[in-house]
Amino acid sequence: MSQSVGKASYDLLQKPPEKINVIDMQREMQKSVLKELDDIIEKHQSYEKKYYIVYMLQRERTIPNAIRQRFIIRKTRPRPDYDCSLFSYDNQTCQLAFHWSIPDEGTCEYFLSNKEKLSADQKLLLTYVVKFSEGTLV
Repeated sequence: MSQSVGKASYDLLQKPPEKINVIDMQREMQKSVLKELDDIIEKHQSYEKKYYIVYMLQRERTIPNAIRQRFIIRKTRPRPDYDCSLFSYDNQTCQLAFHWSIPDEGTCEYFLSNKEKLSADQKLLLTYVVKFSEGTLV
């Protein structure tokens, strides 16, 4: 018998916090993102032109330890926002493109205040954060 996300979340909140390896969590999330992108591309083969796929992370207000992944398909290019990544897919060329990713507001503030402390992996994300903060990321 499966239980609701709320019930599972409540049960986890009753236990002492576990150490979570962020890298492992990211790898698992990447798997689900790639699968979802594949599913979206498969479902939208009838689109004649390029379309955009917005990937959003949203915290559940009523479930503090749950993060929901949402994918929104658009015909127009959206403006950047916190906790969002943008992809596009062109059915004519069969090309999937990654455009940018913006982390949560706190991470953006940390990146902007600690540019010299960031790892090489974080420098690419920093370029998106800087352009986003300047209003030049499109």
